[in-house]
Amino acid sequence: MDEPGKLAGIVTSPARTFDAILQRPTWLVPLATVLFVNLLIRFVVYNVIATGQRFDGIARAKIQWDARTAGTNPTEAEIEQQVTALRRHRNYCYATPFIGLPLSLPMTVVFISCCGWFVRALHFGWCFRCRVGPLSFSAEAAA
Repeated sequence: MDEPGKLAGIVTSPARTFDAILQRPTWLVPLATVLFVNLLIRFVVYNVIATGQRFDGIARAKIQWDARTAGTNPTEAEIEQQVTALRRHRNYCYATPFIGLPLSLPMTVVFISCCGWFVRALHFGWCFRCRVGPLSFSAEAAA
């Protein structure tokens, strides 16, 4: 099964797709896809939507919206401080996927592995107690 087939198969036939991934796991294409999509979204947000002239207004509106949602009323100095911090972050926006992705990758792998195990368990009619119960009993017996 090729990579686009795996992506579509997660929605259409998850059990068969996760079995195919377990038989022949790959990581390079999914990693490159995540990086590419992340960079594309950042490019659109920072170069098309929030251009230099409109960035301050968009940032200010976002900060005020967050404050209203949280039920607070920030002062003008606090808003300006947050806008300045967002301007600094904007200069490094293309580096953050390369920092954040390696940090979140182990958690993502664990999550996807658990999803594959769960889908297989539902597909084959396994139950948690049937599979893990004997393991916990043997651990108690050995103690």
